[in-house]
Amino acid sequence: MMLKKIKLWNFKKFTESIINFNNGTNMLLGANDSGKSSVLKAIDIVLNQSGTDDWKNRSAYGTLLNNSSAQTFLQNEPIASQLPIIKIEAWIELDEYIQNANFDGANNSENLQATGIKFEYAFDDEFSLEFQNMVHESGGELAFIPFEFYKATWYTFSGKSYSFRSNPLKSILIDNDRTAGDSFSSYAAKLLDSLSNTRKNIINIQFKNSLSTISDHESLSDTGLGVDVNRIRPIDFLEAYAEEQNSQSKLPLRDMGSGTENYIKTELALKTESKLVLVEEPENHLDLLTTRKQIEALKKINETGDRQLIITTHSPVIASRLNFNNVLWIQENTPAMSFQSLDRDTVNYFNRLDNVDVLQLLMSRKIVLVEGPTEYVLMNNMIKKVLGDNGDSLGIHIFSMGGDHFKRYVELSSYLNNKVVIFTDNDQKSSRIEKANEAS
Repeated sequence: MMLKKIKLWNFKKFTESIINFNNGTNMLLGANDSGKSSVLKAIDIVLNQSGTDDWKNRSAYGTLLNNSSAQTFLQNEPIASQLPIIKIEAWIELDEYIQNANFDGANNSENLQATGIKFEYAFDDEFSLEFQNMVHESGGELAFIPFEFYKATWYTFSGKSYSFRSNPLKSILIDNDRTAGDSFSSYAAKLLDSLSNTRKNIINIQFKNSLSTISDHESLSDTGLGVDVNRIRPIDFLEAYAEEQNSQSKLPLRDMGSGTENYIKTELALKTESKLVLVEEPENHLDLLTTRKQIEALKKINETGDRQLIITTHSPVIASRLNFNNVLWIQENTPAMSFQSLDRDTVNYFNRLDNVDVLQLLMSRKIVLVEGPTEYVLMNNMIKKVLGDNGDSLGIHIFSMGGDHFKRYVELSSYLNNKVVIFTDNDQKSSRIEKANEAS
């Protein structure tokens, strides 16, 4: 029971892309605006039929259309059949009963017998006449994409219509960057939706039974007032609660600090029946101690082996503690890079480090490696004196290895095809220079 891969067309930064996922933990790393959050959003849209997060236009997915695809259409003759389409495919693995019953078929981009769900936001042919009239009135040129004529559809690979209520992975998205507005109620709703239909039905029935006893109580018998339980939704009254530390009492999530709230969100999500947990930047608003607690909570995903975690992060602590081998390096319109084939000793080396900004190391195209803090302090002045500008302006990043561990840095940089210069001293041993030359 897992998400195997996601395929994207014309979705935000991605004109066309495929991202494969591991069973267990997946960490999406990348530069700002590289599309990490977009990947989580795409998964949530196709599996949970979530909106765009634009409250004014929640179901108009046109705000998610890739800009270059939109401009390509607008620069050519406006033909309805060439209007850009947003497509998302979730290729999943399910147990045989669910797979054969609902989700298995060849209704996908590869025309292969597989299991999955697809989303499309495309022009609705019912508006063909309206589109032609609009083009005619505009003189044959359009300045915008007419999303008013679009519609969103969800289908399984078997060709059947899909509803989030039948989400086989019971996926849940935890966005730790959002602590304002009504995110608390939204999160409570997600917790409820992640439960099985049987359990949700039990909650609904028990809730209505309790309210019906209030309506029948003698205190209301002669007031003309009552409760119509058929008009009540339990989710309108449910709050996400967390137990206070060192206390048996419970505290509503909305009454907690942002950092504690984010940590509790993750813990609550892990207690649901979700097979797929999506977490947006779990380190947000957390101090170092709470970040380590958050990491331990996330590690529980792998304890049973039957759940999958996909997170975005900028934290070197999380990247190392959740195993560097689980990193997926996200770049715009480039296949996500996995580090599964990286030398195991190199992976273990970076797993032990949380004082190195791994994200910066991955992003650096030009790298200078020095042995210690003294060389680190001096190097930028040396670069400025020789090249006339500082390292940051020239795109040169300096890393202190805390010794002669350049082999691991060089292996990772070579894996990424980045350029490396090593500064080391020989300590009167020529073998050290020879070793550095061999590594580079």
